[in-house]
Amino acid sequence: MAVITLTTDFGLKDHFIAQVKGRILTLNASASIVDISHEISPFNLKEAAYVVRNAYSEFPDKSIHIIGINSSITPGARHVIVKAKNHFFIAADNGIIPAIVGLSNIDEVIEITAYTDFSDFVELETFSKVATHLLKGGSLALLGKQIQDLYNYPEQFGIISEDASQIFGEVIYIDRFGNLVTNIRKVDVEARRSGRKTQVHLRNHQIDHIYENLNDFTTRILKDESASRAALGKQIAHYNTAGHLQISIYKGVPGLSGSAETLLGMQIGSSVNLLFISET
Repeated sequence: MAVITLTTDFGLKDHFIAQVKGRILTLNASASIVDISHEISPFNLKEAAYVVRNAYSEFPDKSIHIIGINSSITPGARHVIVKAKNHFFIAADNGIIPAIVGLSNIDEVIEITAYTDFSDFVELETFSKVATHLLKGGSLALLGKQIQDLYNYPEQFGIISEDASQIFGEVIYIDRFGNLVTNIRKVDVEARRSGRKTQVHLRNHQIDHIYENLNDFTTRILKDESASRAALGKQIAHYNTAGHLQISIYKGVPGLSGSAETLLGMQIGSSVNLLFISET
């Protein structure tokens, strides 16, 4: 059964999310509503794209994903519905949907003309009504006009240097544990390493090994009690479940022992480079 998901930068302190849910349930009392995240950094499209991209495909086909990031309507801005991979996405035409699903996977784009007004709260006044219309199996054609010129900013992944000796990347997401997620992907690393070793550089830190995943690291150190104690606070480079290079602090706790974010002095946008090292 299809559901409606919500992703915003509204946070959880205020009443806005409850309003949107209340409006959806008033329009369709049987609607299932799932929060993906409301802790996206304000106006951060890249962060939102990363979060939604790694969540939406787990929902049933024909689910409707409302993305309330930088979506205030103006005479020069528009809102769209995108059908892609048998899901529907409702957002501002600011490039976020192509960054989530990829431009080549988009089947149809509708510029929303129904339920539009110039409210400061478009998620409540427009997106909720569009989503419940779709949840009931309503036609896309009744919601607006089909367009072809969807704004697109391709998601930027790590950039390979001209001499193929390194990949230039950056931090694109920091989770609640202070772990640093980069835009360097395992698939790109493996396609270019050609048997070479890898080395991660960030600020004045160097990490000489990338683990396949966090469990790969913990499995190795837990075999030796002294090694396990010595590993506390260690910087770890590993691939996360989304296939991105991630920097973590083993057993690091934000505000207590410290996290990768605080101990390494990193933030979203900070540079992280991966070097390929040839053995001599």
